[in-house]
Amino acid sequence: MFVKTGDKVKAITQFDKAIIMDYLFLDAYIEKGYLLFSDNKINEALFVFEQSTKANLRFADGYYWQAKCLETLNKKEEAVEMYKQCLILDKSIIEAKEAIERLK
Repeated sequence: MFVKTGDKVKAITQFDKAIIMDYLFLDAYIEKGYLLFSDNKINEALFVFEQSTKANLRFADGYYWQAKCLETLNKKEEAVEMYKQCLILDKSIIEAKEAIERLK
């Protein structure tokens, strides 16, 4: 709701509360991380996406977004590894395959 109104601070606060209530609520991690990423808070976003994959080791989207953050931070080798992990878990994420090719 707060995302739609443009109040990112309140949105992040609500995502934090949702994660506290249910640490397996993976959509909350993705939404919070994406807000941070879109505000160019890449290290903070990376931390959130890392937390998502700690909550669920098989969460492909969490690895994908970690890779996006690492790529943005110019950590290309690490990004490629995360994209590969993403694809191991979900081969349908074409963007990860394209990113690996782009980063080679």
